[in-house]
Amino acid sequence: MIKGAVFDMDGLMFDTERLVYDNWQRMMDEIGLPYDIEVFKQTVGRRKKEVELFYRATYGNDFPYWELAGKGRAMYVRRVKQEGIPV
Repeated sequence: MIKGAVFDMDGLMFDTERLVYDNWQRMMDEIGLPYDIEVFKQTVGRRKKEVELFYRATYGNDFPYWELAGKGRAMYVRRVKQEGIPV
């Protein structure tokens, strides 16, 4: 007898990763750093601290990860409110 189910909607049912990638691409373009889908793939599914360490290893210790993460989150929320989440 099934007593429950777990749904992994983030990235499976809803294409949230596309929104996150688009936001990071835009922010990296603004600060003039190279960025592409292969870099982004290295961050998917990782904890924020791991992502911070990855970006600092890739772009240098002065990389403003937490500033960009906050800005990216605000962009994400704004886009979801305006456009919804792609299914």
